[in-house]
Amino acid sequence: MERKEHGMEEKLIYENPLAKEEDIRDFILEGKAIITFPEGKMRMENAMSAVEGQKANYVLWCPVEFPSDVKIEWKFKPIREPGLCMTFFAAKGRNGEDLFDPALQVRTGEYPLYHHGDINAFHISYFRRKEKDERAFHTCNLRKSYGFYLTSQGGDPIPDVEDVSEPYKIGIVKKENHVIFFINDLEIFHFVDDGETYGPLLTGGKIGFRQLAPMIGEYSDLKVYAMKDRYFHMWAMNGERDRRKKRIFLAGDSTMQSYGASAEPQTGWGQVWYQYLKGHEDCRIYHSPDSIFSQAMSYELEDVVIDNRAMAARSSRSFREEGRLADIEAGIEAGDYLLVQFAHNDANKGKPERYVPAEEFGNSLYPYLELCRRKGAVLVLITAIAMRNCEESTDGSFQVSFPEYREAMIRFAEKENVVLLDMGRATTEYCQKIGGEACKKLFLWTEPGEYPNSSHSGGTKDNAHLQREGAVVFAGILTELVREYHADGRLDEIKALLLSGTEK
Repeated sequence: MERKEHGMEEKLIYENPLAKEEDIRDFILEGKAIITFPEGKMRMENAMSAVEGQKANYVLWCPVEFPSDVKIEWKFKPIREPGLCMTFFAAKGRNGEDLFDPALQVRTGEYPLYHHGDINAFHISYFRRKEKDERAFHTCNLRKSYGFYLTSQGGDPIPDVEDVSEPYKIGIVKKENHVIFFINDLEIFHFVDDGETYGPLLTGGKIGFRQLAPMIGEYSDLKVYAMKDRYFHMWAMNGERDRRKKRIFLAGDSTMQSYGASAEPQTGWGQVWYQYLKGHEDCRIYHSPDSIFSQAMSYELEDVVIDNRAMAARSSRSFREEGRLADIEAGIEAGDYLLVQFAHNDANKGKPERYVPAEEFGNSLYPYLELCRRKGAVLVLITAIAMRNCEESTDGSFQVSFPEYREAMIRFAEKENVVLLDMGRATTEYCQKIGGEACKKLFLWTEPGEYPNSSHSGGTKDNAHLQREGAVVFAGILTELVREYHADGRLDEIKALLLSGTEK
């Protein structure tokens, strides 16, 4: 079963009603507990008196090994207090062993064995009513072990037992380096793990339920969902629309596209532009959450998200006809930006599905403008970047690439009052300045075996595409064009995001 909730796409991978003894026949109990099933719900209480201290406590483990990215749900109802409830997840041996590997230390329910023993785990405590200070101020705590690190804390909305009438839905999302905890769909806390401060990132593992004497609690409807990438980050960014960050969408071709390690050192300038924005050191990079296309990548900074939808071998025409502009339309909102760079593939007469005659280039760009007008976004047109075409001229000089398309874009921008950044001219002038030989370090010129694990392992002499150094340089040129734009205030919000000229 698949579902979409809170903007997240999930697939059910485990379900247990916890309604009768047979449902927990394979569960593993560490410590001593009394487990019954009145009214079709699992009721747990300590078998030993609270005066025994830690010896009176226990953990009941689900035997299933769950993957790293999951959402865990169950229903909980407190029956008797004082006490405390706790759930372990992502639990396994410190060296990656199965939680029940016989080589690991025997655990008997005493708390130190779980935070300073030989296992790693997250554990969330809720309905914390054991000690006087816990009863006076109700919180939910997230701790990470090995160790006893308190990583997050939030208020607990569950009332005292006398005011409880119905079970509460408890939920945990663990996705990549995020842990989110909620009760009845109310987010209690959201922890982002840097993988260093509190030890390495935890992956998959087992789930366990713990109670402190003399607590009695009821549990039912345990479900575990596998989390899918597509929608998670929009939700994890506290993605309610009224708190949504401004987005800068990029639409273009291979010179703008984001690439993975298998294509190194090929890099699009859209892949590295974030490095020229404030807070780039803390940039989060992930698949664009509301795109159906696998190459779409987002670069999230404190105040903005650069959403790179560029795709190799696409023209202004084929980009639209494949539904890629519609893909942007689904996510773009008023106040966002759409930066558009095409021409390399529009000029390819040998590919009729891409080809757009220069005299029709403005008409092919019009749907991008119409979208922005309809949505209240700002369109920015960018002329095609330079190619290393110096070897095509008798004097070794660089010429503006696709000049007729550059001129058509300029005419369209002037006619429709659209912001235009002349990357074609600026990058050509830069290449002319440093010379053809030096430009090999910008374009995709590599030696055989230089990148043995790449699709370019055999070496390349590519005068159209960029390697990382070229992408960084050209992204810097774009940054300066933005900074130098003074025709009106339409780029002022982007200017405010840029590093000062001395910072990069």
